Amino acid sequence: MAVKFNSGQVKYHGNVIAKTNSGVPGGAVYLETNIAAPCAPGNNGYAQAYDYSTRTWSPRLPVAICVRID
Repeated sequence: MAVKFNSGQVKYHGNVIAKTNSGVPGGAVYLETNIAAPCAPGNNGYAQAYDYSTRTWSPRLPVAICVRID
């Protein structure tokens, strides 16, 4: 699992295990990162998962990544 800025710079990465979830067709992944929230509106990045069994990346999920500006 990776969370990246739209530029491709990695903000977070780690391993997770997908599990079935009756409320989510196809399964679900739950992950807690060190990325602060809430953020200003707008998506400046994306989350994406890699499936080692099929060697493929999931579609990109647009996300907002908080960035300190002080």
